[in-house]
Amino acid sequence: MVQVTEYVLTALTLGLIAGFQPGPLSVVVMQEALAKGFMAGLRASFAPIITDGPIILAALLLLNRFKDVKIAIAGLGVIGGLYLLWMGVSGLRRSVPDWSQALTARGSLATGIKVNILNPHPYLFWFTVAGPYLVVGTLSQAVAFVVTFLSVLVSSKVLLAWLVARSRSFLNARAYSLLMRVLAFGLIVIAFFFMMTSYRLLHPST
Repeated sequence: MVQVTEYVLTALTLGLIAGFQPGPLSVVVMQEALAKGFMAGLRASFAPIITDGPIILAALLLLNRFKDVKIAIAGLGVIGGLYLLWMGVSGLRRSVPDWSQALTARGSLATGIKVNILNPHPYLFWFTVAGPYLVVGTLSQAVAFVVTFLSVLVSSKVLLAWLVARSRSFLNARAYSLLMRVLAFGLIVIAFFFMMTSYRLLHPST
C-alpha cells in the first residue's frame, strides 16, 4: 500500500508539472478554446489519453530489448517540428472568427492527437523517466502511476481550456488577433525546440 501511494504521489507531481508547463499541446488547447469555445479546447485536452497509451506499451515492451531508441524519437521530433511550424504560420494568418455564429469543435481532438503524437517529449518521458520506473514496480503500481499521471495531465489541460474560453467574452477583435498571433509565434518557437531536441539526441556531445 505504501509503495502504491509512492507511485501515485510521484505521478501526481509529474502530472501537474507536465500539465501546466508551456508546450505544444497547451498552445493548441488555448488556440482551440479561443477560436471555437470550451468544447473544442476540451476535446484537444483528451489527446494524451489516446496518444500516450501506445507510447507506454512500446516503452514497456521495448525498453529492455533496445539500448537506443533515440533515432526514432529524433525523427518524430523533426516531423513534429515541421508540423508545428506549419501550424504556427497558419495561425499567423488566421482571421478573427464571428462568435455570434456557432462554431464546430470537430477536428479539435484530431489536432491535439497529431501534435502530441509528433511531440518527442512524451517518448522521452515514457522511455527514459517513467518507463524504467514502471518496469521495476508491480502491475498495481504501474497502473496506479499511469492512471494518476494521465488523469492529472488531462485535468490540467481541461482547466486551461475552461479559463481561456471564459476570457473570449472579454476580448475585442484586436486583442484576440494579437493573442492568436502570440500563440502562433509560440508554436513556431516550439517547432525549433523540437528540431534542436532531435539534433541533441543524435549529437549528444555537441
